Amino acid sequence: PNTDINALLRCGRIILGLLDELQMLLSDTPPDELAEATADQYLHTIWNLQDLLSNINDKATDILLQKAIDLVDIETGNMQEVVNDENVTLCLWANFNKNPRFKGYDFVNNHVEFELPRPLAMCDIAVRILHTQYDHISCHIPLFQAQQKALRNDTILIIEEEQPDNKEPEVEQTDNKEPKVEQTDNKEP
Repeated sequence: PNTDINALLRCGRIILGLLDELQMLLSDTPPDELAEATADQYLHTIWNLQDLLSNINDKATDILLQKAIDLVDIETGNMQEVVNDENVTLCLWANFNKNPRFKGYDFVNNHVEFELPRPLAMCDIAVRILHTQYDHISCHIPLFQAQQKALRNDTILIIEEEQPDNKEPEVEQTDNKEPKVEQTDNKEP
């Protein structure tokens, strides 16, 4: 089963390379040199590639679960399998024995363990522990996508406050591209 999974993980490495290139292109290209439509297309492509990466992890889990009966450990009566490469470690445990005294499992070589609540010890259940060297969660959060688009647009929003003596606030650009608004008089608010 690992040959199919290893092929998936190789595809994942290629996708990670593409993601790095696209993100570098977006961050290194000044906004005035990259059309907004092109930047939006790059962002959309990044989100699609991140989604594809999540699907690859899910497919690897699915392949292992489909072949779980062949991977059952004779000693425990359960299936425990670890597949990893330099970017992903997938630890999978499936409950075949349904022993009510089962407490949990320790993936010793990977320094990962879990405890299973007693009611679940009698159920058909599998536990997946997925450790990645990249963020595979944030791309699924709508707020994250909106923040990424806002960062790309380099939009500066200034909240206008009423200034005494009709003085305008001075806007100073900081290193992190966030505006710093300073008052021009020494009066405390």
